[in-house]
Amino acid sequence: MPDAPPVSPSEPTPESISRPTLEPTTPATPGQTAATAPEATIPESTAPEATAPGCPAASRKPVCRSAAVAAAPSVASPPIPSVASPSVAIPFLSAPADRSEPPVPAELPGLLARPLAIRGREVDGRLMLAPMAGLGHVALRELLMDLGAPGLLFTEMCNARAVPTERPASSPVFTWTERQRARVVCQIFGGDPADLAEAARWIERHGLFGVDINMGCAVGKFTCKGYGAALLREPERAVAVVRAVRAAVDIPVGVKLRTGWSDDPDAAVDLCRRLEDAGADLLTFHPRVAPDVRTRPPRWNYIRRVKEAVSIPVLGNGNVLHPDDCLRMLRETGCDGVSLGRLAAARPQVFAQWTGRAPFAPLDAPVSTLDASGSAMDAETGAASRTARGESVPSQTEPLADGEKRAPSDTPLPLSPPWSRTAAGSRTADRVAPHADGPFHLRLALTLVDHLDHFLDPTRSIKHYKRWVPYLCSGFRYGNKLRNDLLRVADLDEARASLRDRLAAEPELSERPSTLIFT
Repeated sequence: MPDAPPVSPSEPTPESISRPTLEPTTPATPGQTAATAPEATIPESTAPEATAPGCPAASRKPVCRSAAVAAAPSVASPPIPSVASPSVAIPFLSAPADRSEPPVPAELPGLLARPLAIRGREVDGRLMLAPMAGLGHVALRELLMDLGAPGLLFTEMCNARAVPTERPASSPVFTWTERQRARVVCQIFGGDPADLAEAARWIERHGLFGVDINMGCAVGKFTCKGYGAALLREPERAVAVVRAVRAAVDIPVGVKLRTGWSDDPDAAVDLCRRLEDAGADLLTFHPRVAPDVRTRPPRWNYIRRVKEAVSIPVLGNGNVLHPDDCLRMLRETGCDGVSLGRLAAARPQVFAQWTGRAPFAPLDAPVSTLDASGSAMDAETGAASRTARGESVPSQTEPLADGEKRAPSDTPLPLSPPWSRTAAGSRTADRVAPHADGPFHLRLALTLVDHLDHFLDPTRSIKHYKRWVPYLCSGFRYGNKLRNDLLRVADLDEARASLRDRLAAEPELSERPSTLIFT
């Protein structure tokens, strides 16, 4: 699942925030039709998880959040809407003549645009956003929707114990916009089958596409509690987790996993067969051993072995940083789709470029109000957020201690963050101003900054911005210096000024992102 030290538990509630889309500026690459597309599959790599040297000593104490969470109406996950024709122009992607992108192989758009059936539900594409802690947040996903959405949008890691008491209206992790909802797969982590099953039920009630179980994170503070990749050491428990989740919900159940704790493809293949028998509908396979933090290349031939051993869809993941990599993975492994991690953060436009997708709506489209399933009452209360009330907020980077449960909040939280500015000349809480002028990467960065500002609190938004900057700069020649310059900011207003100064002229692109910059 994620690729960097995980940073999240989760927050559940069925309200999603609908936001404006950004206005593109250039035509999208036309793609082939599904009918003419050859059979293939795709994976890409989600940034692998770094292994912590050891388990953290003390666990956090439970934090009382008062009040009971309003029950969300049961909602069946709607089918994913079809995307606009690939021939439609994408203004936001238009770029000056001096901008160069790696050429996309002619057959790739057709392969990636083919629909994929997962538990009888059709996904309208085979290029997916991989789950990434600290990077796959709601703001980045909204930017991807502006540019041309992936087939599926995986969330950051969410703590299964926290999910049933979390609310999308206030959670920085378990949240989405209404236009994202039908594509969102919520990834959860935990060790107790009952906890994961209960979290899956809550996810299904919110109408998300599916649930994904993390068996890939090898960070010490998670594995020492039996979470993430620790499940690979106990195949019986891993199978029990999938079986419990499958019995609890009808939505698709996926598993993100690695090869294991030793370089043994036979064990990985056997476990994948058992996970399918237990009820898994989708596997995202990253062919690296759990402790390996990208020190060795992924063994793509292991993806082929897994694909040949199971009948359910398999997404390939690992070191897809160029369109040629994507095509090669599809051809060499036979995987059903590709899951993009680090590249999605570095070059979010690749989903539109490689598939020929157009955005769902022009950038100047009016913004719809928040989802009505339980949100109207919250919006009317106007209650201050936990942050505004001065209450302590549990860290999203720490797993809950064994036996610890989060208490639901006693006061409904507002759907619009209290820090959204409404002063004259500033954007309001329910709208993000599109950026349609200027060089492409300036517009791209400013749009993401606006989404961060819109969806997250000031502390978390600047933190996520600084985490993303190295990925942005990895695609430029001389990106190291630019990265250092862009990181010298204290808040998002300074970030905007710095971006306008440093990206006033389109930087020279490199053929591939430099993994040295963001590793």
